Amino acid sequence: MHKRKIAALTMAAIITNFSASTIGVLAHELGDNNVVQNISDKNNQDIQSNQAKVSKFNLLNSSYLEEYNKSFKLDNSKIISITNNGGNYPSSVITKAIDEDFSTHWETNKVNSSSFENEVIITLDEITSLNRIVYGARQDSAKGKGFAQEFEIYSSLTDDGDDFTVVSHGKYSGSTSDIVEIKFDKAEFKRIKFKFKKANQNWASASEFMLYKEDELADKINRLFADSTMSVVSDEFNTIEKIEALENEIKNHVLYNEFKEDIENAKILLKEENNIESQNAQIQKFEKVN
Repeated sequence: MHKRKIAALTMAAIITNFSASTIGVLAHELGDNNVVQNISDKNNQDIQSNQAKVSKFNLLNSSYLEEYNKSFKLDNSKIISITNNGGNYPSSVITKAIDEDFSTHWETNKVNSSSFENEVIITLDEITSLNRIVYGARQDSAKGKGFAQEFEIYSSLTDDGDDFTVVSHGKYSGSTSDIVEIKFDKAEFKRIKFKFKKANQNWASASEFMLYKEDELADKINRLFADSTMSVVSDEFNTIEKIEALENEIKNHVLYNEFKEDIENAKILLKEENNIESQNAQIQKFEKVN
């Protein structure tokens, strides 16, 4: 997992040289911009409310992966069956997509077209709450062939029948050889349908599907900063007391050593912010009016 760094601590020294009035004007302008941005973001969220967040699965080669999987990965013994609608290329059977071996793979025997889309259905032993799927295409000499560049995820609460409902959709513009984490709003599944809306070279494939439960503490860490620049602590954690409370929560998490750098960076930002405020405070002598 990549280490996170603070992007703008050096700005603190510059800001301290501003006059109080200059900072006030700047804050007002930024506030106005935030209003416009928030409205825009809200409208976008309404339209893309079930858009999945897709990113490289950075834990793949981590020393923490085995322990993390014990806590959050759905054990493959909970999978009753896996099927697909396009058959398989010789020896690349569908069960290889859940054999916990990225060096093997399933590949369809029917190409994606205007009249056909490849689908994979995974049936579980009981209704289960999930919010992530880790996925990769074939990883051999044809690495990346069949990668799901655009996809849809469906849920069914029954063992059979066509009663699926859309849970999420998304796309990935990175390398087709990447192993990715597809994150969506928590949903209940008895069956999971993964539809290849667009597959690299049109031949859908999967080296592995890994199903994960929600990790609430990791989600909190992801909300620690206001945006991806990591230069401002979010309103949810905007006091030292709130940061320390979060730190206590994550102490027993398997990724605590990864999270604690973010915690320390947030503390530094808040201290710098408080220091700036104190330096800009102005004290005037009270003069008695006769």
